[in-house]
Amino acid sequence: MGTYLMKIGTGNVYDYWFSWTENSQNIDSNVTNLTVKLYLKRNDGYANSSYRAYNDLPISLSVDGSVRYSTSKANIDTRNSKTVELASWTGNITHNADGKRSVPLEGYFKFPSGTTLSGAWTISTTITLTTIPRASSPSCVTYPNHTQDVGDIGGTITIHMNRASSNFTHTVSYSWASKNATIGTGVTDNVAWTIPMDFCSDIPAAVGGWGTITVDTYSGSTYVGSKSISFYAHVPSSVKPSISNVSISEATAGLATKFGGYVLSKSKLAVSITAGGAYGSTVSKYETRILGVTYYGSSFTSNVLTQSGTVDVTVTVYDSRGASCTHTEQISVMGYAPPTIIEFSAWRIDEYGNSSDQGTRIAVNLKYTISSLDEKNNRTFDLKYGRSENTLSSFSSGTAEISYSGTQKFTVSPEISTDNSYIISFALSDYFQTVIETVSIPTGFVLWDIYRTGKGLAFGKVAETDELIDSALPIQAPYFYLTNALGEQYSIGIESRSENDGVTFTKYRDGTLIQKCVLIGKWATTDWEQWGSLYCISDSARIQAEFLSGFISPPAVFASIESDYTLMLANAGYASVTESPAYYALRPSAPGGEVTYKLTVLAIGRWEE
Repeated sequence: MGTYLMKIGTGNVYDYWFSWTENSQNIDSNVTNLTVKLYLKRNDGYANSSYRAYNDLPISLSVDGSVRYSTSKANIDTRNSKTVELASWTGNITHNADGKRSVPLEGYFKFPSGTTLSGAWTISTTITLTTIPRASSPSCVTYPNHTQDVGDIGGTITIHMNRASSNFTHTVSYSWASKNATIGTGVTDNVAWTIPMDFCSDIPAAVGGWGTITVDTYSGSTYVGSKSISFYAHVPSSVKPSISNVSISEATAGLATKFGGYVLSKSKLAVSITAGGAYGSTVSKYETRILGVTYYGSSFTSNVLTQSGTVDVTVTVYDSRGASCTHTEQISVMGYAPPTIIEFSAWRIDEYGNSSDQGTRIAVNLKYTISSLDEKNNRTFDLKYGRSENTLSSFSSGTAEISYSGTQKFTVSPEISTDNSYIISFALSDYFQTVIETVSIPTGFVLWDIYRTGKGLAFGKVAETDELIDSALPIQAPYFYLTNALGEQYSIGIESRSENDGVTFTKYRDGTLIQKCVLIGKWATTDWEQWGSLYCISDSARIQAEFLSGFISPPAVFASIESDYTLMLANAGYASVTESPAYYALRPSAPGGEVTYKLTVLAIGRWEE
């Protein structure tokens, strides 16, 4: 309901207005039933000032551009402030397709001259009718915490029409990427729609995308209007890459053939993975987890296996959408331990098998373990002996037991000599490796001996090396014993050892003091003088070994020389507790130039406690 008023007449003493009422609306027909009236009234309250006229007054009322009421013989009586209804019309106004409508109104009347109302009076305005609901407003399932309408691709959602009239029907369609199709026709309140799975193929690198749902509304066969909404469809968690094959094989040559499986600490895995994406996605990353180590790529070679028993090989692939798929294979790994020599020792025995310092046979004590993995095909042992400067010869070999502990006694051919020391070697082997340990057997025991060339002095053994001093006794040990001819045991353990300016001082607890000095250099030969059939170096090039101290009596002094030319030593003085010996180097003829030498001097005496 509404009104529109204007003041007319001399002094504006008249009100002139429209009144309109929306009686009803028909949504299906899209019309409003409207009543419009035109009024006049004297507004100053004076009846004597009012006027009336008969049968000669024209009046018209136009609604929506059409004359709805017209007369030329109206009667108008405005006395006593009476409200005069000049014209009235009731009828239907059809709305626009969008349900909106504006309606122009115009009124007209003419009053005779000679009064304050004389003349023609026109009033006009435009009114806006209440909008009639037209096209339906669709909606679909809205998930919590989302501002848009969403759904799982492959899932079913319900699209609600929210129609303005129960008589409306709809055609519902969608648009997605390059796809367009109809969801349903003749739809009334709602329609269930399963989002096609092939939507995923349009977003190979995304987890979701936007589309449009359009609803066209009809009233019968008449098109009412159209509205659209956007929807967001995401790839469901069920859409993920797939692993079609995981190939695992032995990467270390020969092991699978030899042992029929994987071997702890020896085998490596060759892994190859076949996988693919889903609905347009591609595989972007391969990860494989084996014994705490992650490997990347569709094929690789692993580290050696560090665990026996059942081992998991877990493969995970990721696609371009970030989805993943995991598959686990299990392999069996055979245990393996390398050959281990726990104990190994050897000593001389006599013909009766008894330990003897003068024995010419060998006793060996062994304790070892070796893997049973290859069922004795490659488990072997080999015992060899020989002098250190010679090639060793085998005296016992064969298949190694899984574990062994015991003493074996051997007669070797030829028998070992008491004049030499020997090396005894034990080699323990399997398919993968060989471990070797070596021990030595000293010469037959004597209290002391001088090497037959005169170069070496030995204690407790036969002299057999070119070293100046040699011993069958562990002189580096803090203490050991010797037994004399009477069976009495006495100590010659080391009291102390020191070194000063290249001279080694070793004190033994039996009072023995041994000092060793080594001089290395070059001698010029241009100033040598002839002495009979030999030559000797002049005093200016004399070798003087200054090292004697701490002796309580003159020591025995031994000297040896090594050079790249034949040299002999001639003693030029004798040692005392305060004087060091001097030596001349002698040779058959003078070579000219320089001679390289190494002089070793050993003094043996007693020290004061």
